[in-house]
Formats: sequence, C-alpha cells, structure tokens
Amino acid sequence: QSVTCGDTKQSKAMKLNHMCQEMTRLACRSAPFNETYVAYMEGVKYTSEKVEAAMKNVMLNRASRGATMVASNEPEVNSDTHLSQIKILDPNVSQTKGRKKDAKGKEKV
Repeated sequence: QSVTCGDTKQSKAMKLNHMCQEMTRLACRSAPFNETYVAYMEGVKYTSEKVEAAMKNVMLNRASRGATMVASNEPEVNSDTHLSQIKILDPNVSQTKGRKKDAKGKEKV
C-alpha cells in the first residue's frame, strides 16, 4: 500500500506511517554492512536538506501571500523552526480507544 506523492486526501498520520515504514525497511537492509550504512546515512542527510529547503519555501510562499493563520491540519511552524522540533503525535492513538483492559489496567493487544 503506497501513498502517492502530494495526495492531499491521505491523512497526515497515514503519510507519516508510510514514510516511517519505508525508512525503517531501508534502514534494516542498510545496517548490516558499513558501505550500505554510509550510503543510507548520506541519503538521510541529503533528504533532510531537501525537506528543510522545501519547508522554507512553503513558509516564504505563505508569508508572501499574507497567510497569517495556519490551517488546523498543518503543523504550526515558522521559518526558524527545524523539522526535528515539530511535535509528532502518535497516529495510532485512535485505534486504542475503547479497547478492553486487563486486571492491571493495561490494554489488551
């Protein structure tokens, strides 16, 4: 199951889940050998720089259009915010609501 690039119909949680799955899969394949680990880490750095640049462009475009309010479904960031500072919420919280709990009060999985 893949999420198409730029598909605004997919939820942020689904996009985040898909991104994490892909990066984890690649990390697991890259970890055993030093050469693949180095290539993976270089790719992560390159991708991080690209995403940072894209985020900066988004913020500049919003500022130039006079957009002062951030939509409720988008992270509240400014041009000085680093991507690692954006709070990531657990996308699976809604799936745990209403689950029966065991005698210790922990949810049964």
